[in-house]
Amino acid sequence: MHIRIRVLKFICNFDLIQNTLFMKKILIIIGIIVVVASISAVIGYKFLKKSVTSSNAASAIYGVPIDAVYIIQTTNLYECIRKIEHENDMWTELLNIPAINKYNAQLNFLDSLFRLNQKAKYLIKNKASLVSSHLTSDDKIDYLFLVSMPESVTIEEISEFFNAMIRGKATVRQRKYNNIDIYDVKFSGKKDNDFSFTLYKGIFLLSFYPILLETSVRQLDTEISLLSDKGFKKIIKTAGQNVDANLYINYKELPRLLMIYGDKQYKKDFLPIKHFACWTELDVNLKKDGALLNGFSYTNDSSNNYLNVFLKQSPQTITIPEILPGNTSVFLAMGLSDLTKFHRDYKKYLQFSGYANKQAQEINAIKKETGIDIEKLFISAIDKEIGIAFTDIENSKDFENNSYIIINTKNRTDAEEEFSKLITAYATKSKTDESSFKSDYKLDDQTVFKMYKMPYPGIISKLYGSMFSKVNANYFTFIDNFMIFGNTPKSLGEFVHYKILQKTLGDDNNYKQFYDNLTGTSNFYFYSNIARSPRFYSSFFNQKISKIIIDNTATFQRFQAFAFQFKSMNDMLYNNFYIKYNPVYLDQPRTIWETKIDTLVKSRPLLVENFSTDEKCIFVQDEAHNIFLINSVGNKLWRLDIKEKIMGEVYQVDYYNNGKIQFLFNTKNYIYIVDILGNYLKQFPLKLRSLATNGLTLAEGKKKDFTIYVAGEDKKIYAYNKDGGVVKEWGFKKTDNPVYSKIQFYKQEKKEYIVFSDTRKTYISDKKGAIKIKLEKEILRSKNNPFYLHADKKNVKLVTTDTSGAIKIIASDGSVTSKKIKTFSSDHYFLYEDVNNDGKKEFVFADKNKIEVYKENTALIYQQEFEGTISSTPVLFSFAKNAKKLGFICRDVGKIYLLNSNGSLYSGFPLLGKTMFSIGYFTKDSDNFNLVVGGSENYIYNYEVK
Repeated sequence: MHIRIRVLKFICNFDLIQNTLFMKKILIIIGIIVVVASISAVIGYKFLKKSVTSSNAASAIYGVPIDAVYIIQTTNLYECIRKIEHENDMWTELLNIPAINKYNAQLNFLDSLFRLNQKAKYLIKNKASLVSSHLTSDDKIDYLFLVSMPESVTIEEISEFFNAMIRGKATVRQRKYNNIDIYDVKFSGKKDNDFSFTLYKGIFLLSFYPILLETSVRQLDTEISLLSDKGFKKIIKTAGQNVDANLYINYKELPRLLMIYGDKQYKKDFLPIKHFACWTELDVNLKKDGALLNGFSYTNDSSNNYLNVFLKQSPQTITIPEILPGNTSVFLAMGLSDLTKFHRDYKKYLQFSGYANKQAQEINAIKKETGIDIEKLFISAIDKEIGIAFTDIENSKDFENNSYIIINTKNRTDAEEEFSKLITAYATKSKTDESSFKSDYKLDDQTVFKMYKMPYPGIISKLYGSMFSKVNANYFTFIDNFMIFGNTPKSLGEFVHYKILQKTLGDDNNYKQFYDNLTGTSNFYFYSNIARSPRFYSSFFNQKISKIIIDNTATFQRFQAFAFQFKSMNDMLYNNFYIKYNPVYLDQPRTIWETKIDTLVKSRPLLVENFSTDEKCIFVQDEAHNIFLINSVGNKLWRLDIKEKIMGEVYQVDYYNNGKIQFLFNTKNYIYIVDILGNYLKQFPLKLRSLATNGLTLAEGKKKDFTIYVAGEDKKIYAYNKDGGVVKEWGFKKTDNPVYSKIQFYKQEKKEYIVFSDTRKTYISDKKGAIKIKLEKEILRSKNNPFYLHADKKNVKLVTTDTSGAIKIIASDGSVTSKKIKTFSSDHYFLYEDVNNDGKKEFVFADKNKIEVYKENTALIYQQEFEGTISSTPVLFSFAKNAKKLGFICRDVGKIYLLNSNGSLYSGFPLLGKTMFSIGYFTKDSDNFNLVVGGSENYIYNYEVK
């Protein structure tokens, strides 16, 4: 890619991009060959468009030195430069990186140059073009640019063009090399921009490394070229003609390129890539939000290429994602139709590499010790799939403890029995207590599963390749028909937890949409969630490249994922690469766990007491009117279908006065009391005498007795006792209009008040329904807001707002006073609480996208604006050391907020959420608070709040 950067430098005379390291980094961003291929093609597209015809390509190919690392070919450089500015969202995203943005200005200049200079346009348009990359003697990479020219074009015309472009900026010197005229362009004081060009045998050649150009000239005088290479000759025939570009990769030369930019500790890992295959050709097809590359790899079956082990394997459907945790960052799976043949071919590959004897010794040692052939044991267990996965590697400091090996077994019962025999044999031979290898792992009271200790933890990497070496496989368990190996019991417990919560990668809609661009079957499938992994990838590269990745983390996180597949086809291997740009994907929740219920979460999840476990549970309703009780690890304890939406609050009551909690609430037709086991109490559900217009209100009395108040469509206020009977003492008749807002119960010293409002009038009665306070003038109360009690030694007052946001204060004698701070919309929310812990209550207004907090004297304390519309009354949460936080939701942008007492955002917020949330401890010994909220795709999110 440097060729384009440098051409732009000397033409444009803009400020130089001093460091082209980023472009180099793009070529090796993932650090393994599959990603090198993909990213190279994506970036290459920025200046290469439409594949060349076979005849034109062939003529230019003759000039490419045979040590090329990779080659990109096209026919229309001008068209590409025009389109890239208008049709590629990925390129727009990359402009957020300063070096690329500076580079883009130069690209725009070149575009305008072509439009204004018809000769320049003529020289480039519809001409077969190639860019080949080569490693120089001092371990740097340089490029050769080749364009097939019409016979009518002369070197004098090309020289005239360059002279006109660089006049006054550089000198052009002509020299002879092998009787060929070569032109050297020298910039004063800017040696890095110097380049050489010539025209030989109908091919225009340009390079910033003169030796590379001279090598090409010499090669054109011989019969040796890339077309002399059997592998390249075969692979070029597979190249697509009607595609955006063609990319060719030479595995023999690739390791040196990777080692230049890799971190020292990983350099040795790049060496085996030279034995991956011979050549790969990829057709590049660019989408607005992604890039798709596919084509064939050629591997000589008489050589020690790794891909040979897959040539005789039929492609398989990979089902491992169905079991993988939803926070999987990277996984790799192999689909094998014939395990016996795979082992035979893999041993042949190891013989070439010199590792066959070591593998045989380890297998024989296990057989000698236990009498069991470990290779045959795995062959008998595996049903065509084996894979490795890493979860949450962006957050984990020790990703090896988030690492797993997954086997799809032919039969779980048989596999469990056979591996138990291995444990028994090992324990007997080593005189170890067999029970120490088997245990029950308890996730919660409802979830217990068998955990086994693996006697030979490192053997899987010996059988199936070093790619499995990151997982020691110290322990294993079973989920459905899958066998899962992990490094620790805890990590296996977390794996199982995700499956119980139905939070698997296969269930994730983003992954499903991504997978639609891939082939249904494969022999090898590599998937990487780029958005979760920038810091992980940066660890593979040298310090300079690592810094670029870290500094631009936000940009890379908008590239959702990358995948690479291959499968055997016609004695070659067909490859499929896909990279997905998805800026929305950046907004993914970082939760402790997520649990899936039947439909979207409808209500605010509530933290409720569970007397049987002495911990908190979650009570919630979904859109299908099911109610759930979920424990502290996200496991659903029970589910009830109550047919209707819950209106108003859910109360926790001790109906029997025995310390056991039940849940009280109402729907339009019924009052419910449900116990902790999901059972209805006797008399309940209770059919209401009139359809409810609001949520019920609980008024607790003496000896834990209580009364239930609810408004009906018949404009009556009903009072029920705890057994569901009508309270005979309640004598209130009717309101003038329907009551939609909550009925409120206040108890001040020995006085009790029942307060409610219809659409025009406010009523303040005693517990018998007799009016206690009659307002001297009515207020048009705001629909979203309740009354707040303001009590001191002398007075009891009720505080609310009217539809314009004026604060209304009702005194015990019925007088009404007003405070007008400003006019708010009729949809505003109002809170009257001590939000800054100064011992005095403040006026809090939430209106549209703004929060405003005022003192009692109406002086502004703070105001804050947010990206979405505030859609709930703010809730005041109390934390340790009397710290108070204000919480609310902006439903239209799907974000929840928590504000400090000075109005600043609490650390880590906003978070993703679709409902109002609850905060509290799940257990008494918790160090941090838990925040539970309804999320997208039917999930409940559990965040940790420190």
